[in-house]
Amino acid sequence: MAKIITVKEAAELVQDGAVIGSAVQGMTGWPEEIGLAIENRFMETGHPSGITHIHGAGQGDFGRMSEDGKTCRGECALAHDGLLSCSIHGHAGCSFKVTKQIVDNKILAYNIPLGVVGQIWREMGRGFPGLLTKVGLGTFMDPRYDGAMVNEKTKKEGKGPLKILRQRGPLRLSLWPDIKRTS
Repeated sequence: MAKIITVKEAAELVQDGAVIGSAVQGMTGWPEEIGLAIENRFMETGHPSGITHIHGAGQGDFGRMSEDGKTCRGECALAHDGLLSCSIHGHAGCSFKVTKQIVDNKILAYNIPLGVVGQIWREMGRGFPGLLTKVGLGTFMDPRYDGAMVNEKTKKEGKGPLKILRQRGPLRLSLWPDIKRTS
């Protein structure tokens, strides 16, 4: 049986410290109304705060404003001090406001391969809390090097969602975002 909820009700499901994800390419499939409802709720109440956003490629509007000249589109709805605390992404360059937060060391940021982001969605769909992969070993993604950490804030404060794991066989990267399912 399908359950239909309002955009406002969907935004209220996002709690402080939540990990949210969007499995889209560019603006294709971005839940615009939900993103704006999360933004509006934050502007009115200060909640949700400290959320992590996991996504693949380019969730933004390349800095273009909406017709009302006040709002942007896409992930930049999350780009308010206190709302977004971490971005785990394959590409963030399309969302200028989030990119500015990353460059200005206002949020933690990890850049992981786009294919790995897709595999995370698959594993979560199977009920697994994360992903084991060989992708990224020996590269910037490897915790023995940069651990996919994008900025100085992340290098100083971030624990990193990536860990090296060896259990019977070759080394693997373990990517286990702190996902809590909501019904």
